[in-house]
Amino acid sequence: MPQAFSVDDLYLHKRITELHTVRGKEVAACTVRSVDRENDKYTSCIWAFPLDGSPPRQLTQGPGTDNMPRWSPDGQRLAFTSDRGGSVQLYVLDEAGGEARQVGQLDGAPASPRWSPDGRHLYFGKPCHVDPDWRGQRGQNPKPRGPKAPEVAWKLPYKSDGLGYMLAREIHLFCMDAASGQAKQLTDGPFDVLAFDPSPNGKHIAFVRTREGRFSHATDLWVCDAGGGNARQLTREFSMVMQPLWSPDGRWILFSGSEDEGDALSYLWLLEFATGEVTQLGDDSALLSAPDTAHWAADSQSLIFGRVHRGRHEIAKISVPGGEITVLNRADRQLGALGLTGTHFAFTGDTPVAPSELHCCKADGSGERRVSNLNPWWDDRPRLEMKAREFQVPDGKGGTETIQGWLLHEEGAQGPMPLLNGAGRSGTPTSSRRRSSWHR
Repeated sequence: MPQAFSVDDLYLHKRITELHTVRGKEVAACTVRSVDRENDKYTSCIWAFPLDGSPPRQLTQGPGTDNMPRWSPDGQRLAFTSDRGGSVQLYVLDEAGGEARQVGQLDGAPASPRWSPDGRHLYFGKPCHVDPDWRGQRGQNPKPRGPKAPEVAWKLPYKSDGLGYMLAREIHLFCMDAASGQAKQLTDGPFDVLAFDPSPNGKHIAFVRTREGRFSHATDLWVCDAGGGNARQLTREFSMVMQPLWSPDGRWILFSGSEDEGDALSYLWLLEFATGEVTQLGDDSALLSAPDTAHWAADSQSLIFGRVHRGRHEIAKISVPGGEITVLNRADRQLGALGLTGTHFAFTGDTPVAPSELHCCKADGSGERRVSNLNPWWDDRPRLEMKAREFQVPDGKGGTETIQGWLLHEEGAQGPMPLLNGAGRSGTPTSSRRRSSWHR
């Protein structure tokens, strides 16, 4: 008889939180997160999962937390962040084996490392301390506040889950020599750099930064030289811009964003670098599941991306610049991460009836198979069943529209059951991460 789900199952649960692939290398580098029950905290390490069916290899281990794996362009080195030395630093590991080496010594935690196209440098974001009483103005000497003086929130947001208090720091873009560890700050000012991507020729960096002062909740796309000079703003009409991505031929910069304020949906946009012209890629059905699930095809003629459609996530291809969508892989699930090797897609996917695992399929979407088996204990729990439903509801314009819903229950269950509402916006409950899935 299956063993019922319990709170203690959370200590058994393992999850791939990050994934990176590179063209020409059929191996996915993944962050695997688990719970350290004895020390009451999460821990994570880096694993390599070959997509040819070979056994996976654990690349890092120990009491620390290793995150953000990133293959070098030639696939021979792996950069990642780790707090194994007491503070979060950058490390590089040779794919052939050996110990990871720390690169440089930073006074703040680096995030989102990216290799330069020639593999000689690492770009990353890092918090920099600033005096909150400056209120974004350099060179000010504000009068010291008394111990009981109130803290003035002069911009929004001023705090965030996972980040804490935000007025005493700015996030800026840095470049580090991968051999010597020497780092250089590339941006400076009263703003945060939230995402970036170096151009294929190594001459430019596209980056997303917040606006200044009371408009710091909005973001724009900028570009600068590889050394940080000649920064210029590329977008102004968007309220939100997210992850930029250069096309391999350098003609386009893809980004997701919204022209509307508030909790608006983000769509795909193309910026032609030579002219600065911005156009929407596809129509409103090209809804990106997450900013980091978009990947250019090698010929720059199309994009692969995780698409939200009718409450589910699917792998789709969209032509550039035409915007025609072709669905390559579809299932009742939610995508967590997506990588492209050239011949395969590697992706994480989970549903209420199965935990998140690594899967792969061919570049045409066929031949899907599961690569990882991080949660074998799930097989001993009650099987769950999910049924899709569609409803006609008022559309606010005098007509009706169709919406989707899902009913989750134990397989074969009869009679009255609890009704839990677990979705929001265009989101979907097809994820085992949602606690409403862990019931009997």
